[in-house]
Amino acid sequence: MEIYNLAHYISLFSGCVVNLINYENINIPSTIKIPIWITRFTTIPFCNNAESEYGAFFSLRYKFILLDSNQESIPKCVPVEKKSKTPHRKNSGHPRGWKCLTRFYIYPPKGKPAGVLPPNLYEERFILEEIYKTSGNYRTHYHILVQHVAADLKLWAAEMRKIMHGYSGINMLLLLTRNNLIENFMFCCRYCRGCFQISKVAEVYNKISGKTPWCILGYKNPLVHGNIHFSEISRGNIKRDSILLNLVLGGNASLSFYDVKCLPLREEMPSSFGENTIFLQDQCSSDVIIRPTIMTKYNVSVELVTNLYPYGFLRCSKARMPQTSLRNLVNVFPMNVWICVIATLILPGLFILLVSKEHWYNNLYLLLTGYYILLEQHSPNAVNSKRETHIYFVSATWILMSLVITNLIRGDNVHSTISPIRVQPYENFRQLIKNRFTFVDETTTIEMMGMKMYNSGFYAAEALALLTIETSSSVVSIQIRKDMRDLGVLKNYTGTKVDIWTKFPTQIMETSSTFSCAEEKIAYLCWLGKLQETKALLEKYRPGPEYSIGKEYVAVVPSGWVLRNVIDPQVLSRIKALHESGIAKK
Repeated sequence: MEIYNLAHYISLFSGCVVNLINYENINIPSTIKIPIWITRFTTIPFCNNAESEYGAFFSLRYKFILLDSNQESIPKCVPVEKKSKTPHRKNSGHPRGWKCLTRFYIYPPKGKPAGVLPPNLYEERFILEEIYKTSGNYRTHYHILVQHVAADLKLWAAEMRKIMHGYSGINMLLLLTRNNLIENFMFCCRYCRGCFQISKVAEVYNKISGKTPWCILGYKNPLVHGNIHFSEISRGNIKRDSILLNLVLGGNASLSFYDVKCLPLREEMPSSFGENTIFLQDQCSSDVIIRPTIMTKYNVSVELVTNLYPYGFLRCSKARMPQTSLRNLVNVFPMNVWICVIATLILPGLFILLVSKEHWYNNLYLLLTGYYILLEQHSPNAVNSKRETHIYFVSATWILMSLVITNLIRGDNVHSTISPIRVQPYENFRQLIKNRFTFVDETTTIEMMGMKMYNSGFYAAEALALLTIETSSSVVSIQIRKDMRDLGVLKNYTGTKVDIWTKFPTQIMETSSTFSCAEEKIAYLCWLGKLQETKALLEKYRPGPEYSIGKEYVAVVPSGWVLRNVIDPQVLSRIKALHESGIAKK
């Protein structure tokens, strides 16, 4: 059995990794010029209609079995598994860097589960890195059903919608065949009802216009949007997101603004687009239209970063005295340099002693000649009254060295430039760990998908930074995180005298408060903006200890735009251009 023009449609996805799931052993044409994987498997339901967990938000009522030539029999049902396991496809060895995945489901069986597999659980390296597995699918992927024109598509569409929810990169397409030829190539609209013939109606929906019911999350009140002139940008009611919306969507888009959730859109979309236009509404869409959405204040898997929030530390410790001038002088050079200088200064005196004819009672003065020169003290032996030329050549090295050292010490270089008399500030976590500081963390609140979650600020900042590629490199090293945990970053200090966050800011401002960090070495962890406010309050109401904000951060957490259910290529290309230009963060 063969689909004669299948190779043509497969070649349309040459920029992707292509996986053909062949349910009926269809002959795959040899004319395909791009790398492909061919998989044959079947689905076997669990006995008693049981379900098995399959990832955090996905459950299955069947088990996947890969078929091979040695397969003898297939049972009618299998015992339920606590958690389904499916062999990973080996994508990491693909010869090219790949950014999208395409799956062709060729004639899945009727009257049973169609076997739609979530790609992030089935493809070995679909997610960029292990740490991003909870953050959704970064790569675009296309799920293409190849089925007969008159076949029932409801089961396959229902399974597809399970994995489409929340993943803006998933696209659902149809290839309908008749007499072993593909007749119709259709796409399933994410923000309207139904599936449409691509050549007829894609251009109607695939453009920026008032027909696209955009939902903008993050604002209770509507933003000024539309055609914004440059003269209006400096006004108070023009926000950064207003300018970005104007750049991305233009002035004609229909926008609705909500705080955390879009209201359902149940408007009927037209079902007729002219003659010979195929429209499948009842089989390929859900009851509620899924709008294209821009979440403007999101901090998970951010696609367009507009703000950065560092999570750092505020150090509190006893006031330290600066080091003395003598100690400061000694610290100009490392100790091994001083030892080398002092040890070799005996050599010029020893040389003079060997070549001169002085009496033995002058031997000590001769040996100390190098030290006299270094300290700029008078030495009759350093005058070379006999004008012995060879002494100049031998002693020149130590004379020049002494000139350099004495000029360095006497000048402003030591006190002003190289080693000024001051207290060395604590600027990074390695200094805090070395000096055995205690870390007091704040319990922070994170809003995600309309829900408030409470967690250690240390872990929350680390996790949120890792979930966006642009900020994943800002997280401190694994060794520093381990050392911080050993020093109590996860310990609960509520109610102790060093607790600063439970009743902030009254804990600092009230004179009756038992709060004190003057006798401790404490590093308070929090968001940079709050640390700056805290430092100002401590210096005003609790003077005495040293307070400073570090220059190193646990992580830098992004905030910005995340797109959902967007298929318009103009929008996607404009978002990419804004991301690469960096204008959104300025």
